[in-house]
Amino acid sequence: LRVGGVDISFLKGSDEALASLVVLDFRTLKVVYEDFQKVRMTNPYIAGFLAFREVNVLASLLGKLRKDNPELYPQVTLVDGNGVLHPRGFGLASHLGVITGSPTIGIGKNLHSIDGLMRHEVEREFRREVQKGTRCFTVLRGKSSTVHGIALQTTKRSTKPIYVR
Repeated sequence: LRVGGVDISFLKGSDEALASLVVLDFRTLKVVYEDFQKVRMTNPYIAGFLAFREVNVLASLLGKLRKDNPELYPQVTLVDGNGVLHPRGFGLASHLGVITGSPTIGIGKNLHSIDGLMRHEVEREFRREVQKGTRCFTVLRGKSSTVHGIALQTTKRSTKPIYVR
């Protein structure tokens, strides 16, 4: 099993960025492929519309890998951006998955308010669970009883979760 990860990092105060794709062999956790592309991002950041700014650049990195080294193409790609855990149910990870025809999982640093889930309440419950030492995650269950994902602790000392789905 190969697991990919994609992200775009920006130089502070600039529209210059570095798009990256890294693929690991899941069993050994060894990097089997990496690619980086310096890009100029001219579209503004608008909360909830990250896909329209970043998806084409990330899709091009995955497309290049599929063309040049298809045997290293990931079976799943983790995306620094929400997937279905999004106000419209279709964030950057979802867009990338549809465009590339590949499974993706969204990993967000911020929680959008959906189905009664409020960030401050989720983070308070998350800290309570982590401090008790009973779990390293909190299930994100909305007012409709729908499970939208999880808030996950990334390290033993972390008190701020990432949001998965």
